[in-house]
Amino acid sequence: MGRLTRTSASEKYELIRLVEESALPVKQTLAEIGLPRSTFYRWYAQYQRDGLEGLQDHSSQPHQFWNRIPCQCRQRVSRNQRDKMSPERRTAGPPAADETQLVIATSSSRA
Repeated sequence: MGRLTRTSASEKYELIRLVEESALPVKQTLAEIGLPRSTFYRWYAQYQRDGLEGLQDHSSQPHQFWNRIPCQCRQRVSRNQRDKMSPERRTAGPPAADETQLVIATSSSRA
């Protein structure tokens, strides 16, 4: 099994069956097929809990970011930062602050 590859639900199910039906110990079987134990046991738990539906691929992208700056706030701070900085310093500088004294690091204010 290669790293960072998507495995279909049917392939996961086949691997679970292979490990369950193997005469070898689970650890040895997984080593021979090149599947990490943590991955196998995660899939196995999902299969036991939800059946084949639990083996379906789920998006790994978060639906929201805990540190996402609201768009309006980010735009306001970016405008304020551009207005206050001299042209020479626009590429790097201290954190920006607007009238509300909201301080956002330069790297966070970029879209």
